[in-house]
Amino acid sequence: MAKREKIQILDKEFGSQQKLKEYTREILYKYNLNQDLSPEDFNFMIALIQKRHPDADKKIGDGIEKMWIRENTVNHGTNRGFHFWRVDGSTDNFSYKVCIGKPPSPESHFLIACREAVSSYINRYREEAFQNTEELRCPITGEQMILKDSYVAYLAPSFKELAEAFKEAEALVISEQLFKPHGDGDLTMSFADENIRQKWNIFWRENANLEIRSKIAH
Repeated sequence: MAKREKIQILDKEFGSQQKLKEYTREILYKYNLNQDLSPEDFNFMIALIQKRHPDADKKIGDGIEKMWIRENTVNHGTNRGFHFWRVDGSTDNFSYKVCIGKPPSPESHFLIACREAVSSYINRYREEAFQNTEELRCPITGEQMILKDSYVAYLAPSFKELAEAFKEAEALVISEQLFKPHGDGDLTMSFADENIRQKWNIFWRENANLEIRSKIAH
């Protein structure tokens, strides 16, 4: 008989996909509609997306700031669902049931690791733009914006195009061995080889074309 899969999400271990499904459903129904998740539940759901959603990088984007419960209309009926707000001001939703099946591909984890490696540069770029001023003009809306209402956007090439170009330039074979195992409380994916991380940082700094925008411009 095949050994039953054990699933680790942060510090919680589930003996089966059904157990994981039951735990996640409890989170879905313990909140009032439009109520933000607690830090503990928020961290769990982010880790669940990163480890188990087949389109993890697309869902997470440049990062998720908060998550809440909304009622969705499906086939003339309603059900509850997880909705979230990204750091770039965009909103989205996802089905926790998608996370219970097939985990994300190594390619999705590769993009997440690439984002993690340059996250400090992104934050620094944004903070330095506001270093000598409290407000900047958004190039999209033309309105003034402050630091907390801004985000860093990629002009051509896009982030995904940059990552794909780096992969080709280094002839990387994408597999789970490329990534670092994570401990409790670690909510991201990173490169196991520091040399690859450094090469990507250099490639990104030489080729990334960035712009500060208002979150409402997304």
